[in-house]
Amino acid sequence: MDVLVLAGTRQAKKLAERLVAEGVRVTSMLFGTVAPRNEPPGTVLRGGFGGVDGLVEHLARHPVDAVLDATHPFAQSLTVQAVRACRMASTPYLRYSRTSWAERPDSSLWQWVDDHDQACRAAGRHGAPALLTVGAQPLWHYHLLPTPVVARLREEPRSPLPADWRVVRDPGPFELAGELRLMQDVQVLVCRDSGGTASSPKLDAAARLGIPVVMVRRPSLPGPEVFHRDEVVAWLASGGPGFTFGQSLSPGG
Repeated sequence: MDVLVLAGTRQAKKLAERLVAEGVRVTSMLFGTVAPRNEPPGTVLRGGFGGVDGLVEHLARHPVDAVLDATHPFAQSLTVQAVRACRMASTPYLRYSRTSWAERPDSSLWQWVDDHDQACRAAGRHGAPALLTVGAQPLWHYHLLPTPVVARLREEPRSPLPADWRVVRDPGPFELAGELRLMQDVQVLVCRDSGGTASSPKLDAAARLGIPVVMVRRPSLPGPEVFHRDEVVAWLASGGPGFTFGQSLSPGG
């Protein structure tokens, strides 16, 4: 069996490792900056497909049994394009996502918002500094926050930030002790519901320090979704290529 994994995240690498161990031939398209040491096994592609038409053309030239979308839960445009392309190419599609942080017992204590503008207004009511862990692209929504502001990023910011902001470059993974040190003087933590475990220690630190959390909800995404690698393997083993859009694979999806 041949699959194409839309990758660039840690869970995508782990999925590729599992599938290769199961004897599946894996091609991973990496989105974003991924160090060579973090590349998944199998064939690795970079640079994207150039939108819906580009992916359709790629699938015509390099047919696969299924496309597995393991991109970030907030990579909305990538997922929408992948679903459209797979429908056009009649290629089975499955999204492998991280479990939402809404399942944490302390999630009811957070302020949930629908977008970054709402998050900025909510965070501004808590004073400075705010710790932003929302990625580089949305930072312009937060330029009106009371300063100073701490922005933690995997990569360099894509555009100039206010002069009195502090940028912390840290790709993770993160540990509770480090998060506690970083957040000693923070008045509010702003996050996206990225889910999973790799960056969840910041939420544990916020709970321990009594820091309020503003959480941006995930966008609504099309297509079928699962949250565990075993479910992906089972889907492929049970005839995933016969899967039709609109089916539910698990109680969470």
